[in-house]
Amino acid sequence: MPLNKPELFLFLRIMLTVPVIFSCGSHEETSGPRVVEGVTVLDERLELTLMKQDPEIVTPVGIAVDAQDRVYVLESHTHLRPSDYPGPDSDRIKVYEDSNGDGSWDQETLFAEELVEGLNLAFSPEGYLYAVTSREVWKFYDEDKDGISERREKLMAFTQPKQVYAHAAILSITFDREGYMYIGRGNTGAAYWIFQGSDGKEVSGYGDGGNIIRAKTDGSEPEIFSTGYWNPFDLKFDNYGRLLVADNDPDSRGPNRLVHAVKGSDFGYQSLFGGSGIHPYLAWNGELPGTLPYAVSLGESPSGLLNANLGRLPRDYDDQMLCTIWEESSIVRITTKENGLSVTGATEVILQGGKDFRPVAFAADSKGTIYFTDWVERVYPNHGKGKVWKLSAKENTKLLAQRSLYDPPKANEKVKQLNQLLSDSTPFDRHFNNLLSDDPFVRHAAVIGLSKEMHREKLVQSMRHDSPEVRLGVLLALKESKHPDGAQLAGQFLKDPDPEIRKMALIWIGSQGLVSQRANLELALTTGEFTTPLFENLIWKRLNSWSQSF
Repeated sequence: MPLNKPELFLFLRIMLTVPVIFSCGSHEETSGPRVVEGVTVLDERLELTLMKQDPEIVTPVGIAVDAQDRVYVLESHTHLRPSDYPGPDSDRIKVYEDSNGDGSWDQETLFAEELVEGLNLAFSPEGYLYAVTSREVWKFYDEDKDGISERREKLMAFTQPKQVYAHAAILSITFDREGYMYIGRGNTGAAYWIFQGSDGKEVSGYGDGGNIIRAKTDGSEPEIFSTGYWNPFDLKFDNYGRLLVADNDPDSRGPNRLVHAVKGSDFGYQSLFGGSGIHPYLAWNGELPGTLPYAVSLGESPSGLLNANLGRLPRDYDDQMLCTIWEESSIVRITTKENGLSVTGATEVILQGGKDFRPVAFAADSKGTIYFTDWVERVYPNHGKGKVWKLSAKENTKLLAQRSLYDPPKANEKVKQLNQLLSDSTPFDRHFNNLLSDDPFVRHAAVIGLSKEMHREKLVQSMRHDSPEVRLGVLLALKESKHPDGAQLAGQFLKDPDPEIRKMALIWIGSQGLVSQRANLELALTTGEFTTPLFENLIWKRLNSWSQSF
């Protein structure tokens, strides 16, 4: 019988791992990979220890560590809960502590309960624990520091839709040092959504796939920071202040991806144009102008990220990230290198389990000990299984320079340059010249900068510029600017001699439903060179149900 995609990934992993397992045997003194409770440690310098398992911990998801090195684990009991599920009626946050320093947890407290569809945990720089559920963002208070929350505060929440799929709504959370939190919002499909902050301010969308929402740590001033995701399951900062996002998953196109999110970035996916991901209005690796490429390809269903420098790991893990690959029952290290003003890289498997190893989320304590949760079974509903693991380097291993969670970013000239370009102080002429850059992140910063209202008149005057690259950038900036005469301007670009610009004019008109341009659409095919992408875009416009009003 043919294998489906998940089964094929698992088969390939097993075939690669089995010879190693048989060659090393079960003796600890044998050099090479070891097998710990069914998980193969492929980097022999690492030590893996099982800390907790069912029935003491079941279906754990989010995990975080406080300043006292106590480990907080979000135990799920409400995720697609079966009707006959015997567990508690709500999710719980459990706290584990090693009070005598022997490496084992000897104390457990119940920090909080009464959460529904909890998905992730994180501590803010101020030391407060935050939890995201499928619909809400919660802040917890433990005034007497006894590991039990006295009260909690709901900071943000969906007001629409009334129901969300628990596996594709609010998914992830992290913090910077500037007073902001970043929240991964998954793909709510065809539902119009509204997400409200603590100050009543709302962000909303329809058919826009997933987003990264940025807000103050008190839940105020929410804004869409980045868009074009499927399900941004986790997001973490690297050593240099880059926000890296694990996006899960691309359905019929691939791969899953690690992206470098910057303000205003669009990574190409919109649910409005179907779940397959192959609509000509969509991109997955920067194929369309105005979208950015991913940094690193990931395996099926990436779920958790960790900056390797938070851990007690070998020296060559410096400046890398760790990622849990849920579907492939593995954990990988991600090596990155600079690529223009962004990064690119590759992955290497360091832990490989079988079908009952489903790693989810990471956290690290002040000593560099890494902990991660394990859902165990490949089913989404709560099932009563679960594990929490510990990972660190063996003794006598040369270690990397360890950092703490909210250390200031390390100096990096490329990051500094990108931040300057994205700032409000960059002049028009510099942005305009940068439309000719070979670096997509430089062009992105130029488009975002030029889209400001103050530049509209100059942009309109530049629509007939000699350079097609400049005209394309002008189109993207005008589209981003929400110009009041956007429909008429988009129609003018249908007559541009460059076929790529005419294609993007069609996408502008189609994606924003600019029905006043219906009579002008064929201009894109009859002006200048005829190309297949132009024809595809026009056909899709005719076939899509939303465009029947044309």
